[in-house]
Amino acid sequence: MPEIIIVPALFVTIGFVAWTIASHWQRHEQIREMTTFHARVLDRIGSIKDFNDFLQTPGGAQFMNAITGDKGPNDPRERILRAVQTGIVLSSVGSGCLLLSGLFHHDASDVFTIAGVILLSLGIGFLFASGAAYGLSKRLGVLQPANLGADPHVSSR
Repeated sequence: MPEIIIVPALFVTIGFVAWTIASHWQRHEQIREMTTFHARVLDRIGSIKDFNDFLQTPGGAQFMNAITGDKGPNDPRERILRAVQTGIVLSSVGSGCLLLSGLFHHDASDVFTIAGVILLSLGIGFLFASGAAYGLSKRLGVLQPANLGADPHVSSR
């Protein structure tokens, strides 16, 4: 019975390590690019008056929001989407394990059944939690409507 667990566990571990390294590298590159861009923008601003004029524009407000970290890993939308993604993945893997437990009719079916029930329960829990977080965030006014690149000073008809 342990032989059937070793190979999938090895692949899952290697996949997790690769995903962690790729995710870290991507975040590192994104932060480096943002820092370089922000430094270039600040270098181009000559005086305090120019900086103040820049901050009065919608682009300046977005720039300050980006610098101060109003968005990112603590952004409610990002956290809710991450919980939904995690819930879908865990539910899919749990369902797959339950499907495999039906295909195997010996000792391995117990392992797949237990793993499937745990993973499916976790996935459904993440989906419920993300739904509750979305509802509470919307009710408390934490989620503002996204402008999707629209200029707030231009009125649509």
